[in-house]
Amino acid sequence: MLKKLLSNPFPKVIYKTTSSFSGEIRVVQKGCERQLVVGGFVQSVNWDCPGVEKRVWGQIAENVKVQTCLSARQGSKLKSMPNVKVLVLGMGAGTEIHLLSGKYPGAQVTAVEVDPVIVKVAKDYFGVGKVPNLKIVVEDAFEYVEKTSQEFDTVICDFYAGGSYPKEADSDEFLTKVSKISKRVIFNRIFDSVKSPPAQEFEARLGHYFPRVKIVPVKHNALNILYVCATLEDKS
Repeated sequence: MLKKLLSNPFPKVIYKTTSSFSGEIRVVQKGCERQLVVGGFVQSVNWDCPGVEKRVWGQIAENVKVQTCLSARQGSKLKSMPNVKVLVLGMGAGTEIHLLSGKYPGAQVTAVEVDPVIVKVAKDYFGVGKVPNLKIVVEDAFEYVEKTSQEFDTVICDFYAGGSYPKEADSDEFLTKVSKISKRVIFNRIFDSVKSPPAQEFEARLGHYFPRVKIVPVKHNALNILYVCATLEDKS
């Protein structure tokens, strides 16, 4: 039955529910790709679906770069074991978390997700509960950042709930705090183009908090723009 389902190219809703925060939530199977669809928007996919490394989740994981330390030598090969601390704000089904775990097996990932229904779906249908060294916090991301004293190698801001980006993510209070708890912060935004006024305005705004801002456009069904921000201390 599973083999037949995966070979079917037509979308099939395998689970549907609602939550007070996210509204309608669906898990859709389309061939080899399993999608978390919230409010009609694809929020996450299974981490091992074809081509995921070229899509926004794969590009987020690719831009989490850290300095690794040498831990062992095996013949002529060097084996590095990074001590990576990553904070993910807006977990969804955890696509980039799976990818990060594969890239940095020793990574310590804290994922903050406001909707407990999303967390349950992520565990039941996307295996996020099996990721090693993952701590899931069910809490408002902005409240978590405001009170945390922990520092991270990278913070990933992937706040979209359906098609909405929260106003709090643009506030001076949030941008100031997040720039202090990490040397590298990645923002996932959706704009019409890199040169559109809202996109350029957001880039300029980030420049007040980070001396380096790199733009990574990722085109799939929509144009996701990753703003990879770094402090001068980030040498990776």
